[in-house]
Amino acid sequence: MKVQHLIPIVCSVLVGCHTDSGVNPPPYSTNRIPSYKCDYRGDLPDCDEKMEGIVFVVRAFSSDKLFVCSDKMWIYLRDASKEETDAVPKYTPVAEKGSDILVEKGYVVDHRDGITYRTVKIGNQEWFAENLEYGYSSYEDYNGICFMTSGSRGCLYTWRNVMNADLSPDDLCPNGFHVPSKDDWDILIKKVGGYENAGLALQANDGISKDSYSFSIYPSGYYDSDASYSRDRYSLADSFAPFWTSTFTSSSNAYAVLFNQDDPQVRIQREHISDGYAIRCLKD
Repeated sequence: MKVQHLIPIVCSVLVGCHTDSGVNPPPYSTNRIPSYKCDYRGDLPDCDEKMEGIVFVVRAFSSDKLFVCSDKMWIYLRDASKEETDAVPKYTPVAEKGSDILVEKGYVVDHRDGITYRTVKIGNQEWFAENLEYGYSSYEDYNGICFMTSGSRGCLYTWRNVMNADLSPDDLCPNGFHVPSKDDWDILIKKVGGYENAGLALQANDGISKDSYSFSIYPSGYYDSDASYSRDRYSLADSFAPFWTSTFTSSSNAYAVLFNQDDPQVRIQREHISDGYAIRCLKD
């Protein structure tokens, strides 16, 4: 009998041993999102304090299974969908050896407009894994507070539009989240390899960039306030991904974090607040 055939039996035994009525143990509910996958139950890493709350997909003959690390035991949650299995990276113990960085995926609903965003916890920071879309009205609608990018990659915000709408970095993001500061971004960048290497670790996997932490930065381009014609206002949509921080340097400039596709280097520099850049929200 192959090992994967035993997984449903092992799962049922684990559930029976760690719950009173065959349901999932608190505080982890069945709607948790997996962060990694592995081929066999025996490939799961040790369930220690660092792994607490992390969800894995374990491949199985019939249907893949979700396990969560709970109180030093791997506990079966539910069957996994094919989409969930396909969406998560394979766990590689060698890559994680000696590292205290593990990602934990989740989601949050912005109750202002009902949009659901993927989130990812990297170290002690919980970030949006998608660009913010709040405040979009229609293409080139200056009554809105942002401009939609091509390919549904969130909004491009000018700080002038945001402030004209009587919003601030504290209330532009959903309740419980905020626009990260320059220092917040600095913590993340140094955590995942530093300014010379974080670009490939945080950008979406395209064969060169690795998206090692499921942060999934895609090129969004930017809104160029200096362009002569409206058709020229959106630039570098296939190669450039800039993000505003909440750190202002003057009445007309703020710090932005700049990524170029397939470039390992990340830059933080002053930019004009009339240009439109993307925003990632960070949990308070």
